[in-house]
Amino acid sequence: MMREIKFRAWDKLNNEFVCNSWLIGNFNYAIKTNSIIIMQYTGLKDKIGVEIYEGDIVEFYFRATRMVDTVEFADGCFFFMSDIGSGAYASRYNEICTVIGNIYENKELLK
Repeated sequence: MMREIKFRAWDKLNNEFVCNSWLIGNFNYAIKTNSIIIMQYTGLKDKIGVEIYEGDIVEFYFRATRMVDTVEFADGCFFFMSDIGSGAYASRYNEICTVIGNIYENKELLK
């Protein structure tokens, strides 16, 4: 199965996402200054069709318990990283989760 290779980028200096055209034109600057955080698309969509990226915060129910997890990439796989869901493959839950924010704009959702 082929998956789309896509990225998005967070500008730490201006606290905002930058568009792909900016990233392509300024990639060397962004890497040298360490001012940009690049996140990869997982190739998965949530239950309403929203693309899931590294750094997204997702909500789903696991054994009748509301879970709020962060999507991370480790050892070649995308995982949900909460205490209960730690190590759960994102591909197992993407069809029942909803993207509710990301770790840069919505940190309060993790509390």
